[in-house]
Amino acid sequence: MNQASFANPLEAIQKMLNGSMRWNLWLFMVRRSIYVNNQIAFIPQMNMGEDLTVMVKLFIKSAHVTYVDKALYHYGQSNDQSLTKVYSDAHIREVTTNVAEVERSLLQSVYSDQIGDGLTYLKLNIKLPLLISDQDEHYQRWLSWFPESNDKVLQNKALPLRTRFLQWMAVKKQFWAIKVYYRFVIRFVYGKLYK
Repeated sequence: MNQASFANPLEAIQKMLNGSMRWNLWLFMVRRSIYVNNQIAFIPQMNMGEDLTVMVKLFIKSAHVTYVDKALYHYGQSNDQSLTKVYSDAHIREVTTNVAEVERSLLQSVYSDQIGDGLTYLKLNIKLPLLISDQDEHYQRWLSWFPESNDKVLQNKALPLRTRFLQWMAVKKQFWAIKVYYRFVIRFVYGKLYK
């Protein structure tokens, strides 16, 4: 997995919000004192999207950051309950709670006037996995989850055009096109490449 480089905390936050940088905790080394001195911890029982909340808070409180361009950690995915695999109401509620905490933290931070449409882009990125499917109920959930972000689907230039197009088709309720994309690109092409 390649991680986008960043020169300062604001750039890292902006890249996490626009989807060009991942926020998984295991991608970062952080001084323990930043956690402890700022009382940064997971929200109890909110286990989906928790890495995002913690990483945004850590970057808000970090004075200096450094990008290390080396693979220092090897991760194997084994969580069958991850958001990209399960879309239960409980998982959606947990992610929504964590996104609300990210929004609150950013709006109360020194970066509040520098995030622009970043929170809107984050909401679109969070719900994108619902479109990597051929299930109508996922498409309906995509439309109703963070609906205030739907009018910005084409504006996040950090995302590939095909991703923005997929989201635009969802806004236009052209679910047939999303199914074609899923069946051809995800199931057939990626299925052959990563067999």
